[in-house]
Amino acid sequence: LGGHADLPQASGAPKVLGPQLCLDESGNIVLNQSSLTKGLTVESSHDRGPVEDVSVEQFDGAYRKTPAMKWTDQETDEFYEALRLYGTDLFLVQTFFRNKSAAQVKTKYSKELKKNPDRVAEALTTQSRKL
Repeated sequence: LGGHADLPQASGAPKVLGPQLCLDESGNIVLNQSSLTKGLTVESSHDRGPVEDVSVEQFDGAYRKTPAMKWTDQETDEFYEALRLYGTDLFLVQTFFRNKSAAQVKTKYSKELKKNPDRVAEALTTQSRKL
């Protein structure tokens, strides 16, 4: 193995912009007093001129949302059929609908629970089917 020969070597002393610790003659760790004052040779970020205005583009694809789609009466009936078969396992319920996302199926379930709680309960209990 090549060891550390492959790594790039730093040129010159490192530029550190803060207080430094060092060892005294007795081996104690002490604060280097000269590191507490800013030297004129250190290049700071404000000495480089004005900061250019950098615009950040909005990343539209970061949180991809599926467009809102109305559920047809037929799709709603199929939704209840899927509930009868799979119960509240919405991942399996979603397999009934190729054009609906998991989030859309979950939203549909939540809305149906509020709008038609009796129909949902009936689909999950009395009308449920065994696979």
